[in-house]
Amino acid sequence: MTPRKWLTLGSIIGFLAFIGLSLCPFYRVEVFDPNGVDVRSVYTGSFFEAIWIQYDPKNVVRVIIYSICGVAGLVGLIFLLRSIFIPKGDMGDKEDKFYVFGMFFIILCCTLKGMGDFGFNHVYEVFVSLGFALFGILAVVFHHKKVVDY
Repeated sequence: MTPRKWLTLGSIIGFLAFIGLSLCPFYRVEVFDPNGVDVRSVYTGSFFEAIWIQYDPKNVVRVIIYSICGVAGLVGLIFLLRSIFIPKGDMGDKEDKFYVFGMFFIILCCTLKGMGDFGFNHVYEVFVSLGFALFGILAVVFHHKKVVDY
C-alpha cells in the first residue's frame, strides 16, 4: 500500500467514526404538545429521535438538511472508495482527484451537519462535526504537501 492509499484508508475510517459518533445518544430531544407550541418534555436521545419528533414544527427543515448531509457523505465515501481501489499501475492523477473530490464531499457533509446541529441547538454535536470538518481540511493539506509527489 502506498502512502496515498493509507491516507485514504485513514480518511474512510475517520468518516466512519464521525458517523458512529453522530449516532450516539447525545442529542437533546424536545417533545412538543400536539399544537407544536409548548415543550412537553426534554430528554437525551439518539440522532433519529432528535430529527423526527412527532409534533415539532421544524421537522421538514431537519429532514432536508440532514438528507443533503447524508447524500454528500455517501458521494464522498464513494469517491474515497474509488480512490483506494484504483490499481497501482494506473494511479497517475486519478487517485488524487478522487481523493480530493471525496474529501470535499466529506467536509461538506461534516459542515452541513454542524450547521444543522447549530440551528437546532445541539451544542456538543456542533463541535464534533466542525472538528471532523477541520481534520478533513488538514488531511487534504497534508495530502497536498507531503503525500503527492509533483
